[in-house]
Amino acid sequence: MILHEELKALGVEWVNPSMNGRRPGYFRKVPRTRVTPTIKQAKHRLLFAETAYETFGSRGVVKTQDDRHIPKNATIIANKLQGTGQQRREPSMQEKLIKLILEG
Repeated sequence: MILHEELKALGVEWVNPSMNGRRPGYFRKVPRTRVTPTIKQAKHRLLFAETAYETFGSRGVVKTQDDRHIPKNATIIANKLQGTGQQRREPSMQEKLIKLILEG
């Protein structure tokens, strides 16, 4: 039987099954950006950590527009990180033409 350390050396990890038991556990390749994130990922992680640290100790819930109640900290973090994630890329003209040709 392969040990946990041997799997780690191969770059493979075990993902636990879901809590309700519907989805079984599985093996997967460890994402390369977990240990060595890109510059943008590192900046985003740092901004998230700083924002979460600033909200420590605040209490309460906020009612959203769709009548859900979420923690006040979550709204503060979401508002501060708004627009800092991955931006959607506009497809190039070549990609648009290929899509038009394939669709007929």
